[in-house]
Amino acid sequence: MNKKNTFFSILIPSYNRPEELRRNIASILKNSFTDYEIVISDDNSPKRNDIKKVISTFKGDPRIRFYSQSENLKEPGNKNFLIQVAKGQFNIILGDDDTLVNNALSKIHSFISKNPGYDIYGLGYKIVDENNFNLSIHKAPKKISLNNIKSKKLLLEAGTLPMTIFHPATFCCKAGIELGMPYRNDVGIGEDMFFIFEAVLTDTSLIVIPEALFNWRKVQDIRSVQQGNQSAEHLASFKSKTKIYNKLKSKNISNKEIENYFNSLLYRTKLMYIEVLRDKNLEFIKLNKDYELKMIEEIERVNLSIFWILRIKFIRFERLFELIYLFGFLNTTFMMFEFFGVKFKSFIRFFISHKKFNA
Repeated sequence: MNKKNTFFSILIPSYNRPEELRRNIASILKNSFTDYEIVISDDNSPKRNDIKKVISTFKGDPRIRFYSQSENLKEPGNKNFLIQVAKGQFNIILGDDDTLVNNALSKIHSFISKNPGYDIYGLGYKIVDENNFNLSIHKAPKKISLNNIKSKKLLLEAGTLPMTIFHPATFCCKAGIELGMPYRNDVGIGEDMFFIFEAVLTDTSLIVIPEALFNWRKVQDIRSVQQGNQSAEHLASFKSKTKIYNKLKSKNISNKEIENYFNSLLYRTKLMYIEVLRDKNLEFIKLNKDYELKMIEEIERVNLSIFWILRIKFIRFERLFELIYLFGFLNTTFMMFEFFGVKFKSFIRFFISHKKFNA
């Protein structure tokens, strides 16, 4: 395949999920748009032979390329490998257990044709469970370019943006951008968010397509849905965001307003500290030797501030006003109706399943 005549490279970092990978590939092949390649890299997983068997069932399609790593690269390294061997004009990294919606590629191609010149095209998405039932929908009510100072700050906070309207791990990226900002293996679970932050700080242009174009799979095991798990997720997020912040501190930030915000207590609280304080995990952080005393003291000061106590308590309202700023009142209202409509259906289904499980 020649780089000039392949539009999309669909890049799939694979690890130990052969049946999910089968569904993933099938969802791509269903698309009516055909100018793409599928590149899969198994990261030396225990089920690599099963994955090879899955790939062999699609061997008649010349658009599919498969690589089997001889040693484990870890997810960031596997993504970087895929970026290096991709031949398309645009890359889309898709998790091996995620799926494209029908005609997603046609819609992305059409949007790019009508809105050329951007480096990154954010994709709306649905969160689905292991049975492919919708849990929630996350998409913009209209197309939006996130290149002004306010939207860049919101992206850097990782609160309202990006997850509300596009996923930081799966987007459409112009070839070459990711080669210049490779995925890192030293920021915990946050290599995708680090890439988005780095894109913001280097003035990489970004626009969001206002459609849900892929399904992001999230396993819902009734036995594991406990408050403790949610708290553990917040602590893992805090740890990762702390690593991201410390790595980015050494970057040269060209915009003075963004640089001042990045170095402010307001930013550190909204990015990192809120993860700890909303779950009252401060004591755990204080006992952990990974964090600097200066940071712990700063978190303690925030925790004693009436201003911050109230702000954290009403953070959802603040984020609602941020959406209104981005999209206007009517668009945000329609967006919320759609979001909570899907969530309500998901809750009813969970409630029925929970009753059956306890019966």
